Formats: sequence, structure tokens, C-alpha cells
Amino acid sequence: MEDQERDMDPIKEDVQPIKTKTEKKKRLTIIVMGSVGKVRTFKVSPRGLWVIFILLLVYIPTSVIVTNNYFSLRRQYDVKSDEFAKQTKELSENVKKLQQSQEHEALLEDYVRSLTIPKSPSVVRRTPPPVRIDQQTSNPPSVQEQPLPEHPVDVQDLTIVKEGATITVDLKLVNNDPQERRIGGFVHLLAIADNVNPPQIWVYPREQLENGLPADFRKGELFIMKRLRPIRGNIYLVPDGEAPSKVKALIYDQSGEIIFEKVFEVPDES
Repeated sequence: MEDQERDMDPIKEDVQPIKTKTEKKKRLTIIVMGSVGKVRTFKVSPRGLWVIFILLLVYIPTSVIVTNNYFSLRRQYDVKSDEFAKQTKELSENVKKLQQSQEHEALLEDYVRSLTIPKSPSVVRRTPPPVRIDQQTSNPPSVQEQPLPEHPVDVQDLTIVKEGATITVDLKLVNNDPQERRIGGFVHLLAIADNVNPPQIWVYPREQLENGLPADFRKGELFIMKRLRPIRGNIYLVPDGEAPSKVKALIYDQSGEIIFEKVFEVPDES
């Protein structure tokens, strides 16, 4: 009996109690296999996966809404920028037109004033008989208005730049009157290609030609000045056509008489 009890004792020691319920929470096992044969495993709880899934659900529509708002605001900005640039251009053109109309009005006022010279009323006055006075003593000093110079207008600092099919001419009109009386007129610029027969001529501002001169001098660029007046003219040529070799500057006064005419050479295109 003692031997049987001894034989039964080891069996009792090897038997372990069976667990009916696990206390560990269930986790998902993710296995990653590398190209070299390395295998890596890590566990993720279902709660963490739910949190990541909820974050993705919130992030995706939010990013879509933000992106759409960005592009919508960008389109509105582009439209407003185009409108602002257009309005700025229109404003500068209107200011230039207003300045030209004011100069034209002042020029017309000077012209009308020169035509309507006031005449003294016809009153019969008894004048004493003329008395002969020696010529040496008959010229008392008197202040007389100096006449206008032969060339009342001159051109200085003229530059000609040719870029492709466009010639840009910059110049300064100078009043040669020593008394700096106001003078006005019209400027025409003619680009001439005389290496062809007949010569080709382009005009700034655009105007029809008659006998090589503008048909209507009043369609030139109007100017009124006392000292200086900068002028810029863009002459548009025919693409792939003959290039002009000369630029002629023509300046008319208010009566249509040419008061300045000079030809300038066109430099080669750099």
C-alpha cells in the first residue's frame, strides 16, 4: 500500500489546474516579412485601430474642404487681381487723356487769344504836329518783347531702341525761347526704310501720309510746355519685314507749320 501511494504522488504533482478564462485582452498580431527572410511581429489592440480609423474619417473630409476653400480663394484672388490691373490701366489711360484734353484746351485758348487782338476804340484825337528830332537823340531806351527764335523747339537726349518689330523713341522737347513763353504743337515720328523702292514709312501716332508727310498734323502727339517735355513713341513694324534705318522727328506748331525737322540713324538691334 505504501508503494502504491508513493507511485501516485508524482502523478499528482505533474497535473496543473486548467484555466477556464483568460485574463489577457485580445490583441491583433501583425506579421511583417522582409525580403531577406526576416519576420517581424507586433501586436495592436482593437481600440487603437478604432482610434486610427476615426482620425482618418475626420482628416480626409477636413483636408478636402480646406483644399477646396484654398482653390476657391485663389480663383477669387486671380479674378480680383485681373480686375485691379485692368482698372489701373484704364485709370492711367484716362489720366493721360485728361492731361491731353487740358493741354489741347490751353492750346486752343492761346490760339483764340492770338486771333482776337483787342482793338482800341475809334476816338478822334488831336495830335500835335510832328517835330523833327535828331536821330541820335530819338532812340530812347525802351523794353521790347523779344521775337521768337528761328527754331523755337529743339530735341535733346534722343534714344532709339529696336527690339524685334518695335522701335521705341525717347526724346526731350526743349523750349528755346529765352523768356520761356509757353509753346505748343504736335509731334510726329516717322520710321523710314529707304533701302527699298518705294521707301516704307511707319508713323507715330498712326496717320495717313501725303507726299511723305502726315495728312493731318493735328493727329500728332500734343504738347504744351514752358521748358521741357519728355516724349515716348512706340513704332510698330511689320514682322519679318524691312527694318527702318532712319527716324525723322517732325514738330508742327499750332498753325501747321513745321518748326523742327531732323533725321536720326537707327542703331543695329542688340
